[in-house]
Amino acid sequence: MTTHDDEHEKRLEEWVAGRRRPETERQFADCAECAEALRELRQLEKDLSEAADEEAQVLRDASNSPDRPKAEAFVRRFVETVEPARRSRPRLVLLGSLLAAAAAVVVAVVLWTNHSGERRPDILLSAGEHLQIATRGPLRDALEWTYDGPAGTEFEVIVRDGTDPSSVCGAPKIVTTNRCSWTPEEEARWPKLVKIDVIAKPLSGDGETASYTGWRE
Repeated sequence: MTTHDDEHEKRLEEWVAGRRRPETERQFADCAECAEALRELRQLEKDLSEAADEEAQVLRDASNSPDRPKAEAFVRRFVETVEPARRSRPRLVLLGSLLAAAAAVVVAVVLWTNHSGERRPDILLSAGEHLQIATRGPLRDALEWTYDGPAGTEFEVIVRDGTDPSSVCGAPKIVTTNRCSWTPEEEARWPKLVKIDVIAKPLSGDGETASYTGWRE
């Protein structure tokens, strides 16, 4: 096995940019870190392709809506406010950002069509390396998450307007468990669509953020 170095990083960047040669992939197989990165990148490509297919379908559905101008405005506003997915390794940033953008369009259209129809709206989740949102349905009185990082980590929980994430709803909360709850009085001041950021703050090392965007009950 070879040692991972800057030249390997350059070859990975070339692979992401589309300059792919069989001999380069054979070289990746001789480096454990390159081989793992290549596996992750291929999985991201697969996810991106599936997201693109879904995006095409929901956009076709939206284009047939009698309220198309309003739907398009909602999608544009939603995508502009969705934060790109953050990756810890630079080589994943380009493909990860493309995936995040495609997924944002898909979720924005589904949120619009569901909000105006009978079915319950879908939600948008983003995760960190160790931090993931566990709540999968409409928000009721609490949000839960999982975290496999350092023990003793505190979590800052920030509620935002789902259509304008720069608008914060109330004061952030600090909790030491994997759950945050709110009173009915607090939730009464929220918009129907909310974005909730959970920020892990370990005693040492870097923090990370996971987010929930969806309609509350």
